[in-house]
Amino acid sequence: MMSHTLVVNHSHLDPDWRWLEDSLGGSRFDWRHFTSFDQGWFSGDRPPRAWFGRFMAAHKAVRAAETSGRCLFVSHGPRPAFYASWISGIRGKRINPHLVFSFNFTTLPEGRRRRQMIETFKSVDRFAVYSRLEKDLYAEYFGIAPEKIDFIHFAVAPPNIDKSAALPLDQPYVCAIGSQARDYRLLFEAARALPSVRFCVIAYHAAVTGLTVPPNVTLLQGVTFNFAAQVAAGAQFMVLPLNSGTVHCGHVTTVMAMQMNCPMIATDSVGLHDYLQHGHSAVLVEPKRVDAMVEAIRQGLDNPDKMRSYAERAREYALQHCDERVTVDYFERVLTEFEADGRFCRS
Repeated sequence: MMSHTLVVNHSHLDPDWRWLEDSLGGSRFDWRHFTSFDQGWFSGDRPPRAWFGRFMAAHKAVRAAETSGRCLFVSHGPRPAFYASWISGIRGKRINPHLVFSFNFTTLPEGRRRRQMIETFKSVDRFAVYSRLEKDLYAEYFGIAPEKIDFIHFAVAPPNIDKSAALPLDQPYVCAIGSQARDYRLLFEAARALPSVRFCVIAYHAAVTGLTVPPNVTLLQGVTFNFAAQVAAGAQFMVLPLNSGTVHCGHVTTVMAMQMNCPMIATDSVGLHDYLQHGHSAVLVEPKRVDAMVEAIRQGLDNPDKMRSYAERAREYALQHCDERVTVDYFERVLTEFEADGRFCRS
């Protein structure tokens, strides 16, 4: 029987996000949540305030772990993991064990920051990535032992959407959602070639900076995740335009569409191959090819039954591999392994 454990949940996410706390429940765990978005004036994404916010959140999280007799420290994303490992190293009190979830880079660090991460990540006990591509890539790039990196599908509870709420368009539309490593220049060019097709795009400002939005595109910003899921659920299909065939982004949006039974046309990127199969559960298009994207969208609109069959297969895959229970099972398995390995003994 495992002892009572404090879980320190450290992130750069919404303060109301509680990760697995509600799913695990029971009396085995106490939870404390620390996020850089809950640091008063230093909250947010804009430097230099964001830098101090990350530092403050990491410092508080590390202190909470140090004062606990038995603690599992969970960082979400590489930057929170870097700040926490760096601060604990300075303090000379290693947080142990340290699990890094969502270990994902849109752009790999270079130079001094890469060297710093190589050094600080040595103290991390386990990493979780969302594609097999990333497991090999990060092991080599950061000098991490491959056995410390686990591939796990991005797995969450389906979004809770209000089906009675008004959609942004009152006519059939194609949607595109998300900002990381997106190629909206390509999508907007495709939209101009299809003036009779309505598009709804949800993206941060930085993802479309410098681009002219075509008249048949409705651009939304600052909406909630659940509203974005509602947009996906009401679309004819979703387009996921990525900026290359080797990026490892788009998993959150992909799984959301799969769970919402929304057909997908996506850039053929190896980072998606653990989720989608061309001609079986989605349409995958060669990167940077406007003509190929235009033709895929036309074919998708002309063959709705085929697109719905793809969506059904994708949804079945998501039910098996991308449900939140997969993440819960992984969390408890890692905790059991840490217990067996004596990782809760402080070094």
